[in-house]
Amino acid sequence: MLNAKETGNFGVINSAVAVPRTQTKTFIWPWKYDSAKYGSRDVRLDLLRGLCLAIMLVDHIGMFGPDSWLYMFTARGDFFISAAEGFVFISGLVMGLVYLKIIQKDGIKAAISKATKRAVQIYWLAVGLTLFFVALATYTQLELWAQRDWIEIKDPIELVVGSLTLHFAFHGSSILVMYVIFLFLAPLVFYFLSQGKVWQVLAVSWVVWAGNIFYPNQFTLPFASNFPVASWQALFVSGLVLGYYRKELVQLINSKIGKWYQVGVSLAAIGLVWLFLEGPATFFNELFPGSDFGWLSKDLHEKGSLPLARMLAIFICFQAFYLLASWLWKPIDKVLGWLLVPLGEAALYVFSMHLVVIVLFYNIPGVRELPYFFYGFALVSTILILWVMVKTRFLFNIIPR
Repeated sequence: MLNAKETGNFGVINSAVAVPRTQTKTFIWPWKYDSAKYGSRDVRLDLLRGLCLAIMLVDHIGMFGPDSWLYMFTARGDFFISAAEGFVFISGLVMGLVYLKIIQKDGIKAAISKATKRAVQIYWLAVGLTLFFVALATYTQLELWAQRDWIEIKDPIELVVGSLTLHFAFHGSSILVMYVIFLFLAPLVFYFLSQGKVWQVLAVSWVVWAGNIFYPNQFTLPFASNFPVASWQALFVSGLVLGYYRKELVQLINSKIGKWYQVGVSLAAIGLVWLFLEGPATFFNELFPGSDFGWLSKDLHEKGSLPLARMLAIFICFQAFYLLASWLWKPIDKVLGWLLVPLGEAALYVFSMHLVVIVLFYNIPGVRELPYFFYGFALVSTILILWVMVKTRFLFNIIPR
């Protein structure tokens, strides 16, 4: 009689006769993301956040520069989603993932304490960057990203007070001001999520978003932010909630209905790209003669208040990018992972230092007079500079990551 170990690939042993087990081969997609390889950290989010930061750097430099072939890949901020929106949404998503574990392990009080300390840390970073670039504008002749006449406050004491109260920001630090506000909001959101009040959290967030759409003057906060905080908080809070309930969402997405949902998102994203190339207003005006869809084109390109059409495009595009990273992870990681993942892992540091790299780039003689082809590679070099800074941990002990 053969024992189980000796039967190898054979099944049940009956009267010393091995009966082969019927085997069915299951096709396994060879390029998919393997979560077991990376543990609890979702490296796809690091890669996507690194991509947002790389695009942000290129587009911010290009704001006052000549044309480049690289803008074919970044759309120069003109697509229906920008790197800034992706960065804010992913930041909320990652925070939800991380702080759920803290709440489960140490409790809500520990999570609130940690989130508050993080907000204070970023607050000082925002203030410090503002004062640093104001000093460059005042005491040097360096060409800066922001114009010197944007510094409307002339009294030094008033300027410092304005920076400390987040009523004044300069040279890109206004984006950090918005992020600081979100971080101070996060502990309250986590408290309600820990009490199971997810729908109440989302309802309040999106009511505030809608209030800013219809009554912007009544929802404007007196802080130095380039974008309406009341609208952009919906991106951050939604991302935070999705990260907090990520386990439940994964189960839903992996269901049979979820598979069809993935197909629908992919087709919708392809449709958005096609619509962008055709022009929203042009396409729908031809489809419905006599109608005027100029409002749709305006809403899809409205990066400030984030109207509904753009919000839908943002959520569709992010899901499509995430699915693409999941299905084609191995080739994407092999080609771009070495560059983008480290940038995404040190996202806050990279965002802060990209403001400095812009100044370095602007003050290299002749760089913005380079021919079209070479100027694109000059832009690529700025991304590589940030990558080197991350890999060498340059000023990591000063600037938070």
